[in-house]
Amino acid sequence: MDSKRLKNHPGFAPVPWEYKSGEQFNLVALRAANGSEGRSCVLNGHLDVVSPEPSDAWETSPFDPVIRDGWMYGRGAGDMKAGVAAMTHALAAVERAGFGLQGEVLLETVIDEECSGNGALACIDAGFDADAVLIPEPFGPTVLTDQVGVMWFKVSVEGKPGHVLATEAGANAIERCHPLMEAMRRLEREMNEEPRPAAYTRHPHPLNLNIGIISGGDWPSTVPARAEFHARLSFYPGTPFKT
Repeated sequence: MDSKRLKNHPGFAPVPWEYKSGEQFNLVALRAANGSEGRSCVLNGHLDVVSPEPSDAWETSPFDPVIRDGWMYGRGAGDMKAGVAAMTHALAAVERAGFGLQGEVLLETVIDEECSGNGALACIDAGFDADAVLIPEPFGPTVLTDQVGVMWFKVSVEGKPGHVLATEAGANAIERCHPLMEAMRRLEREMNEEPRPAAYTRHPHPLNLNIGIISGGDWPSTVPARAEFHARLSFYPGTPFKT
């Protein structure tokens, strides 16, 4: 992963950190084709995980996987170490069966999928591509052919500080966040009520808003002057955006 190189790619997703060349890696393995009549395939899975917080809600350490009653418990066991194991063993099974392959297969394990997808982009930029790609995410016994887009955003709200003895003289920035959140929920409902692309017609609620972080204030007896919340909103493929 190299920020200087990736930033010039049209598919790069901006992130608030740098990729230091020689420190962050993806892993790609090639199974060469036995013939030349087939099509190539990428089997892609991500290795990064989201935060395990609240860690005190875990019965065991989230990064010390355990098997109990036939299930493996640990952060990322399902999303998506299980998929990475499945795709690896699937290719190994074909190999053991001795069938051979008419097209090459690439196994890709990538980083920074939870935030951007820049890990997979780095593989493409390095020349690893194929006619088709299969990503065994943990969505159950189904095949998904379309993917919504995701927008992360932060809303910063200004208020007016004041002492608790005269709260009416101030403006509570935290409380000012509430109507904005309610307006976003209305937007979410409206987006799900609009005409949908064909792939999403049977989905009960394809677009989701999540307000994942909120912070504000610095003292219980002071009217908070600043607050902010971070959120995530999905949208259909092909949705136009204006900056």
